[in-house]
Amino acid sequence: MPDKEEKTKVFVIDDSVMARNMLIRILATESSIEVVGEAGTGQSAILLLDSIDPDIAILEASLGGGMDLGEVAYRMKEAKPDIKIILVADTNTPSSVAEYYDYGVCDVVKKPYISTKVLKAVEAAAQ
Repeated sequence: MPDKEEKTKVFVIDDSVMARNMLIRILATESSIEVVGEAGTGQSAILLLDSIDPDIAILEASLGGGMDLGEVAYRMKEAKPDIKIILVADTNTPSSVAEYYDYGVCDVVKKPYISTKVLKAVEAAAQ
Protein backbone atom coordinates (compact mmCIF):
# COMPACT_ATOMS: atom_id res chain seq x y z
CA MET A 1 0.00 0.00 0.00
CA PRO A 2 1.13 3.56 -0.58
CA ASP A 3 3.12 5.66 1.88
CA LYS A 4 1.31 8.52 3.62
CA GLU A 5 2.50 11.03 1.00
CA GLU A 6 1.50 8.84 -1.94
CA LYS A 7 -2.00 8.71 -3.34
CA THR A 8 -3.96 5.49 -3.39
CA LYS A 9 -4.17 4.40 -7.03
CA VAL A 10 -7.63 3.16 -8.01
CA PHE A 11 -8.76 1.33 -11.16
CA VAL A 12 -12.49 1.54 -11.99
CA ILE A 13 -13.96 -1.37 -13.98
CA ASP A 14 -17.62 -1.25 -15.02
CA ASP A 15 -19.32 -1.88 -18.36
CA SER A 16 -21.56 1.16 -17.81
CA VAL A 17 -19.90 4.44 -18.79
CA MET A 18 -22.37 6.31 -16.57
CA ALA A 19 -21.52 4.16 -13.54
CA ARG A 20 -17.76 4.53 -14.18
CA ASN A 21 -18.09 8.29 -14.46
CA MET A 22 -20.11 8.45 -11.23
CA LEU A 23 -17.49 6.45 -9.35
CA ILE A 24 -14.69 8.58 -10.79
CA ARG A 25 -16.49 11.77 -9.67
CA ILE A 26 -16.93 10.36 -6.16
CA LEU A 27 -13.27 9.29 -5.95
CA ALA A 28 -12.11 12.69 -7.25
CA THR A 29 -13.51 14.36 -4.13
CA GLU A 30 -10.78 12.75 -2.03
CA SER A 31 -7.30 14.23 -2.50
CA SER A 32 -5.58 11.04 -1.31
CA ILE A 33 -7.08 9.01 -4.20
CA GLU A 34 -5.93 8.98 -7.80
CA VAL A 35 -7.96 7.19 -10.47
CA VAL A 36 -5.24 5.67 -12.65
CA GLY A 37 -7.46 3.90 -15.15
CA GLU A 38 -10.87 2.72 -16.18
CA ALA A 39 -12.13 -0.21 -18.21
CA GLY A 40 -15.46 -1.39 -19.57
CA THR A 41 -14.68 -5.11 -19.86
CA GLY A 42 -12.74 -7.70 -17.93
CA GLN A 43 -10.43 -8.29 -20.88
CA SER A 44 -9.52 -4.62 -21.18
CA ALA A 45 -9.00 -4.46 -17.41
CA ILE A 46 -6.51 -7.34 -17.51
CA LEU A 47 -4.67 -5.74 -20.45
CA LEU A 48 -4.37 -2.37 -18.65
CA LEU A 49 -3.43 -3.76 -15.25
CA ASP A 50 0.35 -3.88 -15.66
CA SER A 51 0.67 -0.44 -17.23
CA ILE A 52 -1.32 1.41 -14.55
CA ASP A 53 -0.25 -0.60 -11.46
CA PRO A 54 -3.27 0.17 -9.20
CA ASP A 55 -3.47 -0.44 -5.46
CA ILE A 56 -7.22 -1.02 -5.59
CA ALA A 57 -9.67 -2.14 -8.28
CA ILE A 58 -13.36 -1.33 -8.04
CA LEU A 59 -14.99 -4.12 -10.03
CA GLU A 60 -18.63 -4.36 -11.14
CA ALA A 61 -20.21 -7.70 -10.16
CA SER A 62 -22.23 -8.09 -13.38
CA LEU A 63 -19.43 -7.04 -15.70
CA GLY A 64 -20.04 -8.03 -19.32
CA GLY A 65 -17.52 -8.61 -22.06
CA GLY A 66 -16.94 -12.36 -22.07
CA MET A 67 -15.28 -12.83 -18.67
CA ASP A 68 -17.20 -13.43 -15.48
CA LEU A 69 -16.38 -11.71 -12.22
CA GLY A 70 -14.57 -14.71 -10.76
CA GLU A 71 -12.25 -15.00 -13.75
CA VAL A 72 -11.48 -11.26 -13.82
CA ALA A 73 -10.80 -11.13 -10.08
CA TYR A 74 -8.68 -14.29 -10.20
CA ARG A 75 -6.58 -13.03 -13.11
CA MET A 76 -6.11 -9.63 -11.45
CA LYS A 77 -4.88 -11.25 -8.22
CA GLU A 78 -2.68 -13.62 -10.21
CA ALA A 79 -1.03 -10.67 -12.01
CA LYS A 80 -0.94 -8.33 -8.98
CA PRO A 81 -1.17 -10.37 -5.73
CA ASP A 82 -1.28 -7.24 -3.53
CA ILE A 83 -4.17 -5.58 -5.36
CA LYS A 84 -7.30 -5.06 -3.27
CA ILE A 85 -10.60 -5.64 -5.07
CA ILE A 86 -13.80 -3.87 -4.08
CA LEU A 87 -16.90 -5.45 -5.60
CA VAL A 88 -19.74 -3.22 -6.80
CA ALA A 89 -23.12 -4.95 -6.78
CA ASP A 90 -26.60 -3.93 -7.89
CA THR A 91 -29.26 -4.07 -5.22
CA ASN A 92 -30.67 -6.95 -7.33
CA THR A 93 -27.45 -8.95 -7.05
CA PRO A 94 -27.71 -11.76 -4.51
CA SER A 95 -26.22 -10.63 -1.22
CA SER A 96 -24.13 -13.79 -0.95
CA VAL A 97 -20.81 -13.03 -2.61
CA ALA A 98 -18.75 -15.26 -0.32
CA GLU A 99 -17.30 -17.22 -3.26
CA TYR A 100 -15.63 -14.06 -4.55
CA TYR A 101 -13.73 -13.46 -1.33
CA ASP A 102 -11.56 -16.39 -2.44
CA TYR A 103 -10.54 -14.29 -5.45
CA GLY A 104 -9.40 -11.37 -3.35
CA VAL A 105 -12.56 -9.32 -2.96
CA CYS A 106 -12.06 -7.36 0.26
CA ASP A 107 -15.32 -5.38 0.37
CA VAL A 108 -18.69 -4.96 -1.34
CA VAL A 109 -20.36 -1.63 -2.18
CA LYS A 110 -24.03 -1.73 -3.19
CA LYS A 111 -25.63 0.44 -5.85
CA PRO A 112 -26.95 3.08 -5.85
CA TYR A 113 -23.67 4.64 -4.78
CA ILE A 114 -23.46 6.56 -1.55
CA SER A 115 -20.29 8.67 -1.65
CA THR A 116 -19.35 8.08 1.96
CA LYS A 117 -19.64 4.28 1.60
CA VAL A 118 -17.52 4.22 -1.55
CA LEU A 119 -14.82 6.39 0.03
CA LYS A 120 -14.90 4.39 3.27
CA ALA A 121 -14.43 1.12 1.34
CA VAL A 122 -11.45 2.56 -0.55
CA GLU A 123 -9.95 3.96 2.65
CA ALA A 124 -10.31 0.60 4.42
CA ALA A 125 -8.80 -1.29 1.47
CA ALA A 126 -5.84 1.10 1.37
CA GLN A 127 -4.85 0.28 4.97
